[in-house]
Amino acid sequence: MDADAQPPAHPQPAVVVAQGDMDLDISAPLAESLLAAAHAHPVVVLDVSGVTFADSAFLNLLLRPIP
Repeated sequence: MDADAQPPAHPQPAVVVAQGDMDLDISAPLAESLLAAAHAHPVVVLDVSGVTFADSAFLNLLLRPIP
């Protein structure tokens, strides 16, 4: 390795925090937050440590491709 060579930079991820019940009512606002983060950052982390319930609408949101 060259003495002047730098290791590749790792981009700072955007962190989106989800808390409480994740159901159809929260699907649209969470989708907007994730989409905005995905367009602004190359890496997005979804923190679900505070999620107490998640239904199929939440899982569907996670599986949708980014437009």
